Amino acid sequence: LKEDSIPDNQPAPAPSVGRISRFTVMNPASPNPTVDINSEFILIGSNFSNGWPITYIGHVGGALAFGTDGSLLFSAGDGASFGDDNGSDPASYFQKSLDIGIITWDQNIGSLRAQELKSLSGKILRIDKNTGLGLPDNPYYDGNDPGSYASKTYARGLRNPWKLLKIPHTGSISQPGKFLIGDVGTNIAEEVNILENPGENFGWPYFEGIDFEDINRPPSPPAVWKKPVIAMRDAIYGNIHGNKTEVGTISLPGDNLSGNASIVIGDFYHDFASYPEIYHDNLFFGDFVSKNIYRTKFDANYNPEFIYKFGTLNDQIAAIRTSPVNGDLYVCVIDLSNSTFGQIIRIKATNSNSNPISKILLPVNFGSASYIISPDASLSYDPNPNDSLSYHWELSDGQSSTGLKPYFKVGDANNLNYNFIWLKLKVVDSTGAFSQDSLKIHFNTQKPIVDNILADPDLNEYVDQNPINTAQFTAAVINPTSEPINYKWEVYDSHNGHRHLVNVSTDPQPNFSLPNITCESGASYWALVRCTITSDKGLSDTKDLLFSKNCWGTNQTLTFTKPSDTTYNVNRIKLTASATSLLPITFFITSGPGSIYNDSLQFISKPGIITIRATQHGQENVHNIAPYKEQSLIVRKPRVNQSLTYNFIPSANKPASRLKLNGTTNTIDSVRFLVISGPAHIIGDSLIIDTLGKEITIIVYVAGTDELNFGFIEKKITTCFDGINLTISTTNIDNPLRSKTVIISNQQLIDNWKYFAGNGIELLPGFKTQVGSVFEAKIAGCDEN
Repeated sequence: LKEDSIPDNQPAPAPSVGRISRFTVMNPASPNPTVDINSEFILIGSNFSNGWPITYIGHVGGALAFGTDGSLLFSAGDGASFGDDNGSDPASYFQKSLDIGIITWDQNIGSLRAQELKSLSGKILRIDKNTGLGLPDNPYYDGNDPGSYASKTYARGLRNPWKLLKIPHTGSISQPGKFLIGDVGTNIAEEVNILENPGENFGWPYFEGIDFEDINRPPSPPAVWKKPVIAMRDAIYGNIHGNKTEVGTISLPGDNLSGNASIVIGDFYHDFASYPEIYHDNLFFGDFVSKNIYRTKFDANYNPEFIYKFGTLNDQIAAIRTSPVNGDLYVCVIDLSNSTFGQIIRIKATNSNSNPISKILLPVNFGSASYIISPDASLSYDPNPNDSLSYHWELSDGQSSTGLKPYFKVGDANNLNYNFIWLKLKVVDSTGAFSQDSLKIHFNTQKPIVDNILADPDLNEYVDQNPINTAQFTAAVINPTSEPINYKWEVYDSHNGHRHLVNVSTDPQPNFSLPNITCESGASYWALVRCTITSDKGLSDTKDLLFSKNCWGTNQTLTFTKPSDTTYNVNRIKLTASATSLLPITFFITSGPGSIYNDSLQFISKPGIITIRATQHGQENVHNIAPYKEQSLIVRKPRVNQSLTYNFIPSANKPASRLKLNGTTNTIDSVRFLVISGPAHIIGDSLIIDTLGKEITIIVYVAGTDELNFGFIEKKITTCFDGINLTISTTNIDNPLRSKTVIISNQQLIDNWKYFAGNGIELLPGFKTQVGSVFEAKIAGCDEN
């Protein structure tokens, strides 16, 4: 709702308008993306006249959905009172709405606005997400006025369509797709409607449910209106081939209800294995009043095949969604009698298999036009003990692989026509249950670096006891590219192993006052200023500036040795840190699967990245609290190491040579090969030489499995020409030149040129070079048996 539209600062209820705003995500590639609250761009509702009217305490609508074509669709309620509001209804706030310009006199027609193109009310609207204007293929688009109400209208005839859900696998790059609409009715019917085509009319306020017509409304009902596929109030009905069919009959099996109802469109259940197969492709929807969740399935013509009760909750259902990660249902519930209550409930199948957790570990996901990546799935795991996982990788450029840690050569140095590709990991357990993770791989870019954080005036690392410490903060940034940089600054009040956010800014040079941190014996408090910079391509870097309080006198510093990466079958590892005060160190885990026992880190049977904070709390009247130090380590599942060997291959001596690559391991894991650099490619287990006289680097590796570790060998291979007398030209050879035998006669040699030969180098009388030139000739560089 438009917050500043309530007249005279009166508390709601009062008239208002609907608003849709777009915000910028500052770090979309981060696992914890944040929104720039100052980046608001109002698409709908920047003033009273271009929002959709709300002249009572409900009928707002306000659901959002993106079409397959990228267009933005949203629902707008009729904005009328709950009764038969045909305009000037004394139960509504129509007069205030007229007074402040929320509606005009010709829009003062209550629920009838749902049928009129002179209002946004009671519609499904479709707009350009960048401009807020209507789209040219909308059914009532006016090229002379793309911002008009009619230009934005996609469908009409709705009362309170507060739920909108895109139907999976519908639409195209030029079509938004099909949508389910949950439209709250009067005491006649709650509706599940299917929006299939632009311009459809769902009948309100003249028609409701499958067969009800309100003959008391003013004339001019739509000549054609679309009936809902499901209607419910005191009973549930399905629209089977145009016929109203009650649930529980032979034609529509299922469970009926009794009592009042209010529809909550939920979500489709996809092909996850965490629920039994009978739930696959079901639509889950709810009833706000009875607190029931139902499930149905549609045939190809969207006739419901059944409607069964799935369960009953203790509180009113506000939203239902299927997790794209684990397949479980998540339900948001509220209690109308308690405005402070709200919960999200996870519903998982009992006595069933839990989905695995997928996680990509790839420290560097950016580089030149072409580079090598080796993504790691070893942070993925299965909550079910003793289950076995398989790892499946896909790149949006068409490459695919399997295994714990495969290698890919991404990009094309010669013909790169995209800035990034997607890397996707699918982790599957032995029952077929799976989860997915994804990551962008960027080309022709580098990550910006926060080199330092400066404060003006310069605040000492140990701030004074009482004064307000205010400064302007600036980041010294190293930006290897010309891409714009977005800033996010955060100020935290940190305590022992956690922190509290107290301020945030997106200004490149913000002014902050440090929080008034505390001096307390036996505990540590700090003020933390954090700067995160993000390039336009989503690459981020973060740096912290930490302040301790000058509480007791002498400052101290910490040294903390980084723990080595390990496996969780190791019971515990000793942590090593010290303070210049020689006082004892206290450790805290700030994130990751582990715990602190005395001065040791101990593990649970779960992989992850653990971050440990070393602190020294100071000594009253002797030493100040030390700025903390943090270290991280990777903890993996214990796996069997593989023995990998590579049998030496001879050099290539002719173009398009096919050399068989021979690698072996002591396990059942397959040995794989990848060309890292040089003019060659691999087909199967053969190396194909494209150009002779070059050095080629290959990786010989085993990707690993759930039980076997990954491993690799890097090997350089030199290829040689097969001639005994090689013509040397200063314009057509590379440095160094390689051949089995080099014979140089009557040639102008180049200073500092390198000639590599496998058999020998012979310089015949007549060769030429400049006085004082230096060059090198080696009998080396060609691999031979």
